Amino acid sequence: MEIVQEFINGFDWHTLIKTGLRVLAILFFAWIATRILKQVLQRLEIILTEDSNLTVGFGAQNLVRDFISGFYSILENQIRVGDVAIINGTGGLVEKINFRTIVQRDLAGVVHIFSNGNITSMSNATNEWSADVFDVGIAYKESTERSSRSCARSARRSVTTTSSAG
Repeated sequence: MEIVQEFINGFDWHTLIKTGLRVLAILFFAWIATRILKQVLQRLEIILTEDSNLTVGFGAQNLVRDFISGFYSILENQIRVGDVAIINGTGGLVEKINFRTIVQRDLAGVVHIFSNGNITSMSNATNEWSADVFDVGIAYKESTERSSRSCARSARRSVTTTSSAG
C-alpha cells in the first residue's frame, strides 16, 4: 500500500491531465477532419464521376440495346442471310447478320448497315415462303387462253433454266 501511496503522491497529476486533454483534443479534431474530408471526397467523387458515368452510360446503353435486339432477332429467326427484307423503309437482300448490326444490299447495289437497336420496322418478304409475281399486261383484243399458255410456257422455261444453272 505504501508503494501505491508513494506513486500517487509523487505523480504529477497536472501534467497527466494536461497531456490527456491534448490527446483527446487531437483525436477529436482528427475525427472531425476525417468526417469533413470524407464528405468533401464523396461530393468530389460524385461531381467527377457523374459526367463520365453519364457518358459511358449513354454509350453503353446503345450498345446493350443493339446486342439485345440482335440477340432476339436471331433467336426468334426473324430474318436470315439471303432473305429479301425491308428494314426501316429500305428494301434489299440481307447479306450479314450480327448481334449488333444487319447488313443489307439494295437493288442498286448500295450496302446499308442497320444497328439492331435502331430498327423500327422490318418486313421479311421471304420468311419460309416466297413467290415470283409477274405483272403481265395483255391487250383486250388478245385471247386469254393463248396468253395463259404463253405465260405458262415462259414460267416452265424459267424454272428449267434456273434448275439447270444452279
